Parts: sequence; C-alpha cells; structure tokens
Amino acid sequence: MKNSGRDLGRLFPGTEFHVSPPRAVIGLEAEFNLLIDGRKRRPEKVFGDPSRLVRRRMIPRTGKSFQLPAGGAIYFDTGVIEVVTPIVELERGCCQRATRLLWEQIRYLRAELDHWGNRHGCECRLQGFSAHYNFSFLKKKKKKKKKK
Repeated sequence: MKNSGRDLGRLFPGTEFHVSPPRAVIGLEAEFNLLIDGRKRRPEKVFGDPSRLVRRRMIPRTGKSFQLPAGGAIYFDTGVIEVVTPIVELERGCCQRATRLLWEQIRYLRAELDHWGNRHGCECRLQGFSAHYNFSFLKKKKKKKKKK
C-alpha cells in the first residue's frame, strides 16, 4: 500500500492506523475487453485513463486505479478494463455481498460506456475476459517463548 500507516502516524500522532484490514476479507475483480463498433480496442488508447471515461470526478488510488463512485475501483490493465469491488469482511453472506458489489461496479461502467458511446456516435461493448477473487487473511502472531 502506497500510503502506509507510518505516514499517517506523522500527520495524526497518537492514532493507530492499520495498513492491512483488521479482519480477513474478500474482493472480486472482473476484466473486460473493449469493443467499439465491433472492433477490439485498447482502453488506454481510447480514453488514456479511467478519469476520461467516467463523468464524475474520481479519487486516484495507488498505481493507475481510480475510486469509482459505486465504491469499487477501475483501472486499465494491459488492454482490458478492470473493475474491482471494495473489500468485504469474511462472514456469513460475504460472497453474495461481494458478487452484488461486483455487479454494481459493472453496471456503473456499462452506463458510463453507453454515455460515452452516445456522445461519440459509436457502439461500445464489453467482452468478458476474466474474473477472479482475492482473499486476505491476518497473519498469525508468533507466540513469544518464555525464558526460564
């Protein structure tokens, strides 16, 4: 993570910040090829970066990603558009919640592409490329050996 807890600690002395989530979490990602008028196009070439596709102002995140208004993130990754969910704590129903969040990110992207296509007089389509999930678990704390 680019902005680590120690950097925040300088700004807010006496406050404890966690670089990683305090509980185990899941996140989902979906990648899409972009087709404009039936031709596969690289989103980097068409838009430059996601801030030129999405109408609302987005907060830049680490690397080349931007925070979507729907809560997840978007970035262009080697010729595909990738959307990701916010992290979801592992608990009963978390996979269903994460799936719904992914669909919300995709729906938001679809609406932005429709608007962009209407403005530019072309048809924009998304073609599924891949989808995957990520789990993050807490590190187990090593027990200190008692000295005798």
